[in-house]
Amino acid sequence: MLSFHSDSSYAFNDEGGPAVSPLRVLPDIVNACPEIPIMIDSGFRRGTDVLKALALGAKFVFLGRPFNYAAAIAGEEGVRHAMNILSTEISRDMALLGVTRIEDIDVTRLYRTRK
Repeated sequence: MLSFHSDSSYAFNDEGGPAVSPLRVLPDIVNACPEIPIMIDSGFRRGTDVLKALALGAKFVFLGRPFNYAAAIAGEEGVRHAMNILSTEISRDMALLGVTRIEDIDVTRLYRTRK
């Protein structure tokens, strides 16, 4: 797991293979550094991925792969389409969670299926 930080933020990802799921350690990192905004990059592809990371304490979620694929297939129009899909997924998933603001997403909105 690689990480980088500045004086004002901290980001981590799972480059080199997932030795441990970044979503599993995210709450521990957030709790260890409550004054620093945590950003995460871990192969996220869907709106639900973004909402899970935000619920676990991330302040920013990087998404690259879906937009790289979209650009490779359809250029700028493909990226616009991918952005529309992601935006729609996030809006729909927030509605299903019963929230209207990103700030209202927290760990209480998650259901743990296994330990």
